[in-house]
Amino acid sequence: MHDQVEAGDVLELSAPAGDFVLSNEESPLVLLSGGIGVTPVMGMLETIAETDSNRPVVFIHATQNSSAHAMKDRIEELASKHPNISSYVCYDSPSAEDRALQNFDKEGFVNLKWLQSIVPHDSTTEFYCCGPAPFMNAVDRALTDWGIPNEQTHYELFNPVSILQEA
Repeated sequence: MHDQVEAGDVLELSAPAGDFVLSNEESPLVLLSGGIGVTPVMGMLETIAETDSNRPVVFIHATQNSSAHAMKDRIEELASKHPNISSYVCYDSPSAEDRALQNFDKEGFVNLKWLQSIVPHDSTTEFYCCGPAPFMNAVDRALTDWGIPNEQTHYELFNPVSILQEA
């Protein structure tokens, strides 16, 4: 699109489709994103905020550091305006400025011990995860080790290059 679409061109689009959609339940919700995987889970967070849902939400975003942290200000704004939304940030390579400002919650990678410390899990909690393959593998392993049932976990691999490399 960047190379061929010009201002004024007409594009054919369709409504969003797929299996990675929020349930209509009021059960607690954990949205986990890695890198640009924040895009679809951000839409979910916006929907919850727009509907004034009281559904408890834990929003977790993992990325390299603040220079790669997409939608940071919007996530913080939604969490500050909605008491049912809490937000956590994991930087695997925080900058010196990130450390000085203490603008992340965990250094390194998302793991089971950290998840258990921030997620008030009960038997109905739903987990929605989107990100690159290494992130997704780590999250899946953590949730499996935690004993989260498969029917409560929902994944969207947001990295088509990794899919092509596996084929």
